[in-house]
Amino acid sequence: LCQRYDVREYLKFLQAIVLLNSGATAAQSDPIIQETMPNNLPIRNLSREVIRLAYEADLLSLTAAGLSLTGYTLLHQGKLQESLEVATSALQIARNISDSYTEISALLLLSDVYRFAGDKNREEEHRGLYDSIINEIRQSAYSLEKLLPELIIEK
Repeated sequence: LCQRYDVREYLKFLQAIVLLNSGATAAQSDPIIQETMPNNLPIRNLSREVIRLAYEADLLSLTAAGLSLTGYTLLHQGKLQESLEVATSALQIARNISDSYTEISALLLLSDVYRFAGDKNREEEHRGLYDSIINEIRQSAYSLEKLLPELIIEK
């Protein structure tokens, strides 16, 4: 069974992550980690480096999502080249961190940019990549749905 954590505990957890990423020494961060993370919390067993990498991936994901939003703003202002550059950067970041949701956002933006530019081939190429990832996500969700009752019964 999952334990419920209240907002204060969650904020302490976030504080621990920020502290770990700030370059704090073990002497500075260990007391907060001890206070914040119960022994049965899986992340407690992770190394400081793994926590740091997860935090960086979250920041990169937010950056890619922000770039996609910026790309749409530029597209609606009619700035196709700038939108294309921003969308390409968002897509590269999303692919580097394997973030499917941010990747589909960037692919959809690229598809729209090429549609506005009149490049039907590239529009269809990016729309096809978008559709492929969406189908993978749907298939994964469907597989998980079928597997979930078995997992609940086994516990």
